[in-house]
Amino acid sequence: MTPTIKVVKQSIKGWFSTNFDEQAVATEIQEQENLGWLLVSSYGIATSGLSSRGTTDTLVFIYRKK
Repeated sequence: MTPTIKVVKQSIKGWFSTNFDEQAVATEIQEQENLGWLLVSSYGIATSGLSSRGTTDTLVFIYRKK
């Protein structure tokens, strides 16, 4: 069975540096849509690191196959 749901997790740290780049998000979504996936939901999370790294901010994108 071919999956029809896809979850893409992207750490903001290093992806956006200290400046949030809306174009980078738009490009990520457009690339997935060009592959036949439709964005159905997205959200941001902050998780506490187990080491001294502190908090990791992450974007999560949920896609469904078109």
